[in-house]
Amino acid sequence: MNVENIATGTSSPATPPRRKRNGKAGKITVQEFLEKYSQREDGYKYEYQDGQVIKSSYTMNYIQKYIAKNLTVFFYSLFFQKKVKGTLDTELDTWLTASKMRRPDLCYMDPQQDYEAAHGGKPVPEFVIEIISTNDTAEYYDDKLSVYFEQGVKVVWFIYPKSEKVQIYLHDESSTTCRGDMVCSAAPVLPAFALPAKDIFVKPEKPE
Repeated sequence: MNVENIATGTSSPATPPRRKRNGKAGKITVQEFLEKYSQREDGYKYEYQDGQVIKSSYTMNYIQKYIAKNLTVFFYSLFFQKKVKGTLDTELDTWLTASKMRRPDLCYMDPQQDYEAAHGGKPVPEFVIEIISTNDTAEYYDDKLSVYFEQGVKVVWFIYPKSEKVQIYLHDESSTTCRGDMVCSAAPVLPAFALPAKDIFVKPEKPE
């Protein structure tokens, strides 16, 4: 499954230098990754795959932040109406396997998964949202999409702030593009989480 071109004139996400063994670049362990990168606060997002550290573009900028806020506010409005359960988490360290960690911009954890996580488990969310950065390439997101689906994610939203559209991918490899009044749905994982695409991009009003 190919993700559309993210932006022109961009390069692939940089990968941090790996330590060398016998003069050759080597992989790092999960423990080394956790010690060196998991708490690093330098404006970049670090993910882990099969011994390699994936350094992607900056964590959420201000444009991405208001989109994430719109979605979070919508989710919890449904929560307080008892239409959904669980949590919508921001940039949660998500271990898809013992050797693959991703940090989606937003992901949904149902009550059972919240329970498992609180007791030391590493559940895989079934609904993931990525707010696309123009600093990253289509190849980066295409790879991320494949990894998500390989490990049990069922619905992925790619949100494009510049063009104000949402690309929805399902595990069966079908996809839908939403714009304007078209409704974006997280079904079959979270059917109640459905709203017009234009509502995702509403900017904050100027305070009085």
